[in-house]
Amino acid sequence: MSAADSTLGELPSKPAASTIDPHAQTVEQLLDGQSAWDKRLIHWSNWLNPILVKETRQALKSKQFVWTFGLLIVIVLAWSLLGLLSSIPNIYYASDGRGLLNGYLLILVVPAWLIIPQASFRSMASELDDGTFETLSLSMLRPRHIILGKLNVAALQLIIYMSVIAPCIALTYLLRGVTLETILFELIVVVITTLALSMIAIAFASFSRSRALQIVFSLVLILLQLITTFTLCSLLTAVAWQGVGFGSFEDNRASWIALGVSAFFVGLYMWVLFACSAALIGVSSANTSTPIRIPLMVAGWLIAMVGVAMAIWVDIEAAGFFLMLLGVHWAIAGAFIVGERGFISTRAKRTLPDGIFSRLFGSWFIPGPGTGYVFVVLSCLGGSIALMISPLMTSERLWDYWFAMVWFAIAINLYIAFYLGIGRLGAWLFFRRMKSGRMFTTAVFIVVLNALAILATCTLSLMSSNYSRMDYEWFCFPNPWWTLAEIIPYRYRNTNNLEELAVFCLGVVTLPIFLLNLFLSAKDIVIQRIETPDRVMAEHGKKNRAESTEQSEEIIDPLA
Repeated sequence: MSAADSTLGELPSKPAASTIDPHAQTVEQLLDGQSAWDKRLIHWSNWLNPILVKETRQALKSKQFVWTFGLLIVIVLAWSLLGLLSSIPNIYYASDGRGLLNGYLLILVVPAWLIIPQASFRSMASELDDGTFETLSLSMLRPRHIILGKLNVAALQLIIYMSVIAPCIALTYLLRGVTLETILFELIVVVITTLALSMIAIAFASFSRSRALQIVFSLVLILLQLITTFTLCSLLTAVAWQGVGFGSFEDNRASWIALGVSAFFVGLYMWVLFACSAALIGVSSANTSTPIRIPLMVAGWLIAMVGVAMAIWVDIEAAGFFLMLLGVHWAIAGAFIVGERGFISTRAKRTLPDGIFSRLFGSWFIPGPGTGYVFVVLSCLGGSIALMISPLMTSERLWDYWFAMVWFAIAINLYIAFYLGIGRLGAWLFFRRMKSGRMFTTAVFIVVLNALAILATCTLSLMSSNYSRMDYEWFCFPNPWWTLAEIIPYRYRNTNNLEELAVFCLGVVTLPIFLLNLFLSAKDIVIQRIETPDRVMAEHGKKNRAESTEQSEEIIDPLA
């Protein structure tokens, strides 16, 4: 047998290392998933929210997304061709980018402000209808992971829709008449509004535990979407045609400051809604009050701090405006807090504060309507004191305005203590046996009391003048809107004796109500903390060790 025949059937010899193309080897490793970067990407993908992965797969395969995405491409293409053809021959020397930009933004807000929030609402409502939260509660996912995953899906859909219009928006800049500042400003408005509406939709779906409530919240969401769309579309149109600051540097800066403050407060209340939604879908025996009261307290203090800064550096009258915002914030939050159930489960008692200082400052975060009432009153009072001091820190130091501000702040705090105190007592007397819907019923009860007070005071005022006119009198103090409108502070204004008498009468009526609620809240404060049993601590230790072991294996194995 020849030498050539003897080599038949043998494997070819491996080429030398110097003859291997390193680029070809890298490409082969990437295709096979064996490169170091590929392993790192696989490992990093494990940190993604599982709800995001599941919802993204379902959303991208749904007919709603396919039809919306396809129609968006067709409409954008048609508007581009129509805008370009109608601009010829002026396109060479005219500034025609503003009209095209306005059209693209109005096209974008349809999926962003109408379709994405409704998809988020239906996605969250379907989880409640199918009862999948019970299954998810057995997994390692926490309620906040579920809510965050739903919100991330809405953000991802917005990114996909914006990717279709992004090249066209860049075209408007090339057609002149539009600045990069204008484009950036309007896109930020669209993103912030979309995320806010999606968070509201998720919160509404979390609140609706029945089909009837789902229908009600769905209609409310649609109404809110339409109001937001028609209101902000006018803003987008004005900015597209006239620019961010209408040509001056000061207006540009004011517009960006207004956008930053708006985005700040939108993000703040998104955090509040996030905490409320996570508490509603969580375990019923857990401490759900403290995670909600913390963002509410932070929001109240930030409202006060922004008001102080605006009063010192912008205008002294901003203190009165932010004081009204602070009162509205705590009035709405307190109307629901005082309707909480007084029951504290054994699991929640394990999270109660322990120690002198922790019980001194943390007792008002304990679940219960009594502690919630005192928490709201003290929080509103603290923010009001900060806003009352701010006029004295300005260079103007208008003493007349400061005195009017003091009376205005006293009236707001007294009204909050008065109506929330009556609401808490009413819930304790009439809604004690309600197991569900007690918070909403208490809020409605407070609104009805407010409406009756307005009707009664207006009737008495007409009767006192023989039905000839309606003048403010001292007995109109139960009417918060009329009284606050009479004593609202502004420059060079003093309160008169009639208004001071009305506030004094309000304080006399509010004091016994506050003391009675403070006495009834003592039973919630004296509740002692229960230590976690050794068996539960051992189970948590085993669970944590198992999680750490799994994470270490995931880290070591892909990079091996």
